[in-house]
Amino acid sequence: MSSTVSQRLLSLVEIEAVDAESITAAILRELQGHSLDPAGILSQCYDGASVMSEVKGGMQKLLQSADNLPASLIQRLQSVQNAAARLIFNMRRSEHITDALISLHWLRVPERIIFKVATLTFCALHGTAPPYITSQFTRVADMPNRRRLRSASSNQLDVPSFRLPTVGSRAFPIAGAKVWNSLPDVTSAPSLSTFRRHLKTHLFRCCYNIL
Repeated sequence: MSSTVSQRLLSLVEIEAVDAESITAAILRELQGHSLDPAGILSQCYDGASVMSEVKGGMQKLLQSADNLPASLIQRLQSVQNAAARLIFNMRRSEHITDALISLHWLRVPERIIFKVATLTFCALHGTAPPYITSQFTRVADMPNRRRLRSASSNQLDVPSFRLPTVGSRAFPIAGAKVWNSLPDVTSAPSLSTFRRHLKTHLFRCCYNIL
């Protein structure tokens, strides 16, 4: 089977920090804005020799992380959202979609997933979720053997260990705890409505690099 590889400059993007997570997030936002599937992207600007040796690490590992949905599936969902925004604003497919999504105050698909997982985790921790979900989480502060850790003084959750990297990490108790621990001070919100409002503001700013 033959294929053609082409390259082009999409844009120059400012990043929040020079680390794998920040650069990966910037790359994914830019690819999604141009309706490009990350699974079909080849690059040597990240991972360098690792890419040439077919070893996934650093940013390459994050881009294809087993903790997330497959990139191709996320891109399909994003394409549906982009199409809805273009329909609302009567835009051509060739027009950049980011400004439209910002005008609608819509989170992109990856951030929407985080929003849903975090909201359900908040409900579980405050006893408003079904019992089978509420019992899945343990605060670090409530664990006797970890009370001296710095995380015990925060609102952090214990992340259970798992064996299967492709399935175990997607289990809700694990994914929910990871998402929760990655959030800023919004986790201390007094009510669900306040939490959702602050969480969306945080994710919206991260999604579109808005200070």
